[in-house]
Amino acid sequence: MTRALIVFDTVSGSTAEMAILIRDNLRNISVDIADVSNVHSVDGYDAVIIGSPIRFGGFTGRIKRFVKKNHQALLSKKIILYFSSLYIIKLKEEKQPAVKLYIDPTLKMQTILKKDATPMDKSHSIGSYYEAVIKQTLGIVPAAIAYFNGRLNLQKLNIVLRIFMTMVTLLTTKERVGDFLSPESVRQGAVVFEEILDKG
Repeated sequence: MTRALIVFDTVSGSTAEMAILIRDNLRNISVDIADVSNVHSVDGYDAVIIGSPIRFGGFTGRIKRFVKKNHQALLSKKIILYFSSLYIIKLKEEKQPAVKLYIDPTLKMQTILKKDATPMDKSHSIGSYYEAVIKQTLGIVPAAIAYFNGRLNLQKLNIVLRIFMTMVTLLTTKERVGDFLSPESVRQGAVVFEEILDKG
């Protein structure tokens, strides 16, 4: 049986809740879950599923440090990534990643022309996110990436991020304060993960 470790970082708790939902829906996989601060080794696992809130297109600092510290060991594992997000778009002219993608339907992703995209759209596109992720995984290409609708609680953020996100929510309706986590969407994403992990 495939052994998988779900490693997550969380701020508002949504990424942790997603980890539990994913674990509970990987029916043919032996799964352990751990907050990234409690993970000291990935030895003994066939796959590692890494979950993070989106931070400027990529991982939180703690997840970046985890990847860097365990980079050599992760190279021999099947890697799946999932993100807690609030907004994502597809630019029509943009080259799409050659990996399996799952986009939460409740994110209501739109496809738009690059000429119609705002700077915010361009920084929240699938391609932009993927570039950030590949840079932060230090070249490790994941087997799949999922973007799930998340939660924004300004009080849970550090002061710098709180000010930044307060400004964002005042200037646009594309990212809003609130709880948008969809358990059903996460379950659907877990089905995609299981199909990939079952392939060995």
